[in-house]
Amino acid sequence: SAAELFSAALRDYDKATLVGTTTYGKGVMQETYELSDGSAIVFTTAKYKTIKTPNFDGIGLKPDYEVSLNNGTEGSNPLTNEADTQFRKAIEVTLAKIG
Repeated sequence: SAAELFSAALRDYDKATLVGTTTYGKGVMQETYELSDGSAIVFTTAKYKTIKTPNFDGIGLKPDYEVSLNNGTEGSNPLTNEADTQFRKAIEVTLAKIG
């Protein structure tokens, strides 16, 4: 959720272009309290929202460039730069911006 909030804020101020797939969409802050019997209760204490982006909880952030990983590469460790379609698109977008 912190990465999503940071990405949304950077994009709001035209400081970032998002490449990849739609994010998970955890736009809330939660607190966990342990109870005396060992169980716990989790509750939402705040919703994230940037200056321009509405709360994205349950929705996620849609990237500026939708790029999935190639079949069979998701979860690969390590994923090489050559096999990483998202990384290659990010480099392409960056090079186009800097001319």
